[in-house]
Amino acid sequence: TTTQANEILIGFCGAACSANTAFTANNSFTKLLEQTSNTVWQGCLSYRLVTATGTFEASTAVTNLTSGGILVASFKDVDAGGGDTLMPQICF
Repeated sequence: TTTQANEILIGFCGAACSANTAFTANNSFTKLLEQTSNTVWQGCLSYRLVTATGTFEASTAVTNLTSGGILVASFKDVDAGGGDTLMPQICF
């Protein structure tokens, strides 16, 4: 759950896969990059900009999935004046 508006959410999906896979970011997340050449562990990094407080969930569709998990972190501007320092909030 975000505590203020205008935050960036970063989602990471790590997956154990039986073969090279494809990742599709869902829930208004945009895929930044993916690692799909390793046949044991593969991953996808995605982001979402939010303009209001609320509860958000990262979701990624994965082909050839054996097991995996998703982690979401939100970052907000620490300085009310609009500086460029970010403070992480890890959500499980």
